[in-house]
Amino acid sequence: MAALSRMFRKSKIPWNTILTVSTIVVLRRYKITSGCPGIDDTDKKRSKSAKKTANVHKIKNKGSGGYIMGQSLVFPVMITPKITISAGFAFFMPDPELTAWWKIDQKLRKQDVPKYKRPAMPQKNEKYPTIPEIALQLLSEFKENRSNIKIKSIFADALYGTQKFLDGASKLFGGIQVISQIRSSRKLRHRGKEKHAEDFFRRILQFAKK
Repeated sequence: MAALSRMFRKSKIPWNTILTVSTIVVLRRYKITSGCPGIDDTDKKRSKSAKKTANVHKIKNKGSGGYIMGQSLVFPVMITPKITISAGFAFFMPDPELTAWWKIDQKLRKQDVPKYKRPAMPQKNEKYPTIPEIALQLLSEFKENRSNIKIKSIFADALYGTQKFLDGASKLFGGIQVISQIRSSRKLRHRGKEKHAEDFFRRILQFAKK
C-alpha cells in the first residue's frame, strides 16, 4: 500500500491527459455525439495538520458554520441521453493576499471605519483564478479536446451566475444557452420592466395554479 501510494504521489503521471483520453474513449464507445456540460464544485475535508498536501486552505463548513481545512475542486460533467461522466477537474486556491486583506477589511467594517481609511484591495493575482474563471478554462479545454461533440447547453449553479461566466461560456460554443440559478433578490426584465425574481416567479406560480 505504501509503495503504491508513493508511486501515485511521486511519479510524473499525466493525470489530466489520461482523464481526457478516457472520456473520449467512453464517448466513442457509446456513440455519443452531443450533450450538455454541467459545472459544479465540491470541498474535500483534510487534516488540520496537513502541510504537504497541495491547495489546502480554510473552507467554510456549511454544516457547523465554522471552518475546516480542505481542498476545493471544480469539475465539469458531460450529461448525455445515455450516460453522465466526468470531463475534467481543477483545484481552486484563494489568493492569500486577497484573503488577508478581506479579513482586515471585515474587521474594520465592524468597527465602522470609513472606506477611505481602510486598506485598498490588492490587485488580482493571475496565479489564483476564481472558481468561475477555472470553470471557463475547463470548458475551453473540453471544447479543444472534444471538438466533434455538439454542445446543446451548459448548466451551472448560482455561484456561476455572473455575466462574465455566462457570456464567456456561451461564446465558447457559438452562443448557446447557459442555464444558471438566480438569487431571489436579483432583478430581471420582463416586457420592458424590471422586477424582483422572487415576486415574478411567485406570480407565475399563482397563475399556474389557477
